[in-house]
Amino acid sequence: MTSYYSVTELPGNRAHKSQLDAIRTRYEWAQKFCMQKTFLEIACGSGIGLGLLANRAESVIGGDIDPLVLNFARQHYATNEKVDIMELDACNIVLDDESVDVAICFEATYYFPSLEKFLCEVKRVLRPGGIFLCSSVNS
Repeated sequence: MTSYYSVTELPGNRAHKSQLDAIRTRYEWAQKFCMQKTFLEIACGSGIGLGLLANRAESVIGGDIDPLVLNFARQHYATNEKVDIMELDACNIVLDDESVDVAICFEATYYFPSLEKFLCEVKRVLRPGGIFLCSSVNS
């Protein structure tokens, strides 16, 4: 398994103000779509924005393929009943068909082995009328 530990924003790591502003902007944008919705973040990493989403969502699932990185999210959200953390492969999402209202993926699609498979999986897990939000600034 490939680890994404070295490229993931982790608690305690130093970050430039512009990096923090970009993170905050993405999650504030996503938060507008999650009022009383079932929400999935694919490649959530350490779960840096899950709490903000959980403030408005009915429930939030944070998934990532790297269990080492997920440990940060599991520890932080251990007592938050609205947040579920799971190991998740973006090209083989282990959720039922039409099980979420909103799916997001920020700054991770360039790591996936197949963008086509990923998009098919997102379409499969979204309920009719569901929303997919994606941000990808790196090539």
